[in-house]
Amino acid sequence: MIPVADTDILSMFGKVRSIHILKQLFNELYVPTAVYEELLRAKDTGLSFINYVLDDIEVVNLDDVEHHEYISLLKNEKYLHKSEVQAIIICKHRVEYFLRMIKKQRIFVSKIVFHTLTSKVFFGHFS
Repeated sequence: MIPVADTDILSMFGKVRSIHILKQLFNELYVPTAVYEELLRAKDTGLSFINYVLDDIEVVNLDDVEHHEYISLLKNEKYLHKSEVQAIIICKHRVEYFLRMIKKQRIFVSKIVFHTLTSKVFFGHFS
């Protein structure tokens, strides 16, 4: 099983130079193409910690079936970013871990069966 990470959790761990904690837990970190593109845009704005994050991730692409589902979900899902939808689809089809932080994903994600690891595991629940 591989962990698929969203931009927010990578940024949070990257800002405090702690990607190694995720690497210790999972050995590998994967991101969908859209997450990688978000990280590159952040790097282009001058966020230097992104280099630290980019060194420790692997990009995973959607296969044909996943891509069709992605296009379909984008038409109907108004509250998630492209990167979040890609990560959720990869996790759904490949039964992977989804490393994320944003609460708005919980409602959508709860409809899909897969393991999820949120920031509250590391930092407690702050609601």
